[in-house]
Amino acid sequence: MNDDGSILYRFTSLGRTSDTDLPGYPDDKIYLAPAVTFKPDEDTRLTILGEYSKSVTGGTAAFYNSGGALTNLYEGDPAWNDFDQTQGRIGYEFEHRFNDVLTVRQNLRYSAVDSDIEYSGHYPDGVDLKRYWGHYTETMKNFVVDNMAQFEFDTGQARHTAVAGIDYAWSNYDAGSGISYVSVGDIKAAPVPYSGGQEMNQLGAYLHDQMEWNDFTLFASGRYDWADTTSTAADFTRSKQDDSAPSGRLGLSYQTEWGITPYVNYSTSFSPNIGFVYDDVSSPIGRVARPTIATQKEIGVKYEFADYNAAVSAALFDIDQKDGVVFDASTGINKQRQLDLNSRGVELEASASLDNGLSILASYTYLRVKIERGATGTAGKELSATPNHILSLWGQYQFEDGTLQGLGLGSGVRVAGSSYGDDINTFKNDARAFVDASLSYDFGYRNPKLEGVKLKVNAKNLFDTQKPICSAGYCYRDEGRSLFASLRYRF
Repeated sequence: MNDDGSILYRFTSLGRTSDTDLPGYPDDKIYLAPAVTFKPDEDTRLTILGEYSKSVTGGTAAFYNSGGALTNLYEGDPAWNDFDQTQGRIGYEFEHRFNDVLTVRQNLRYSAVDSDIEYSGHYPDGVDLKRYWGHYTETMKNFVVDNMAQFEFDTGQARHTAVAGIDYAWSNYDAGSGISYVSVGDIKAAPVPYSGGQEMNQLGAYLHDQMEWNDFTLFASGRYDWADTTSTAADFTRSKQDDSAPSGRLGLSYQTEWGITPYVNYSTSFSPNIGFVYDDVSSPIGRVARPTIATQKEIGVKYEFADYNAAVSAALFDIDQKDGVVFDASTGINKQRQLDLNSRGVELEASASLDNGLSILASYTYLRVKIERGATGTAGKELSATPNHILSLWGQYQFEDGTLQGLGLGSGVRVAGSSYGDDINTFKNDARAFVDASLSYDFGYRNPKLEGVKLKVNAKNLFDTQKPICSAGYCYRDEGRSLFASLRYRF
């Protein structure tokens, strides 16, 4: 920040070189993200954002699945196992406040991603197993601009915060996919066959209004989208698809004098999909994905404790999703398919940050995701790898004074119930529990000159729980123990 505060800047970076417990499966990343904000006056702000990242992880995480039983045979080949991804983004956020009523904003972003995935696996050949090698490449370019105007005004006793806007998005996508049953050398030497591409233009117009009257808050929004897609198939034939649909949201809440806030919400959504899907994942012939359309109904209640920094909430929800996109790897090759799904359940959450340095966060979700329409034999079944019960508990204690002043200790547990290993529900994944922990030290507690300097060590899956888990018949093991250390300086 400069002396008068009219220019603010930030630079975020990350560099990591890491191996994992899987052979030939790295976890390397470099991340650079500069940002600068110009504030010529209190009513105008322009923030320019940039981002560059390059990561290399593994292309295969699975173990060979024999009739629903996970073996110890790792599917990956260390000589052909890199998932290389390069991504860049640049854009800005602009805001100007004309007066107490009108504020205008424009957000713009361009991004590009290049992905190169090397993967492998085994397939039965009589009584023996043989290996295959696959190569998948993908490029994606996106441009989006959002123009909006916010109006704050009163009508009688009702206070309005209304937003009207138009946004535009452009996407360009190309992919290649090849497979070899010969050798690593063969897949390396072979060009990646073109598997398809798409160009999409999407225009949306929206209007939102949040109305506050006494202790009531009513939120109403409406949106209409138009999307046109030009697709190029693997044989370079071209086709066009035009989609359009309305969507919106209506929500009402009431805040009582006792801190209890009940609410009800109904919303719909329309989301065009980039890429191809396969009604038969064993077939090389795909089709252009239809937009995903969803409807959500939710009712809930929140309660804030007046004398404590604590809150609890509960919600019931029911979501119908038509043409949702999921990955299906039952053939050993990741392909997308579209399903009609119904998701319903309950969410409970409690959080507290007490004056003695103790903070607690707890949550529980009961979730049932049922396939309404899908592959043969899956209708009425539950979506694989989706547990019905999810529980998490985290506690953090910060020593504010005494000998241990500045030291922070945290620990928690994540529990996931059993789930089905395939969409036909023929076998189950076991329930699992993971213990996490953290240790931190804030140097500013003892030395004011070091304010903003903090050391932190996080342990994920502390006891190295690695149970098998299958999704659509594609099986792997839970991520093992990982340790992360960081030294942060904020100024």
